[in-house]
Amino acid sequence: MCRVYDTTKFSRFIPGNSLVMRIIIKRDDSYVVTKTSKVFMIPKVAVPATRYEEGEKIVNPPPPEIVMLKTALKSPIKKNSLLKDLLLLMLNVRI
Repeated sequence: MCRVYDTTKFSRFIPGNSLVMRIIIKRDDSYVVTKTSKVFMIPKVAVPATRYEEGEKIVNPPPPEIVMLKTALKSPIKKNSLLKDLLLLMLNVRI
């Protein structure tokens, strides 16, 4: 979903048009176009379905894998991971 708050840009959002948008705000499952946003119409682009899936992964990457701190310290950094033990250690600290 895309919310357009600038009435001068609203006419560009027609189903089937190809657009390039810059300086937009990304919220949970929508995009917000404001007065400062840049919206450019481009020639119609034919995109294969596999590219849509790749683009979706870039815009909304999968959550990181949760690993134990011992495992993370032993292996080199290859991918995003969430350190489970770090949070537990922080909770056990007394001030």
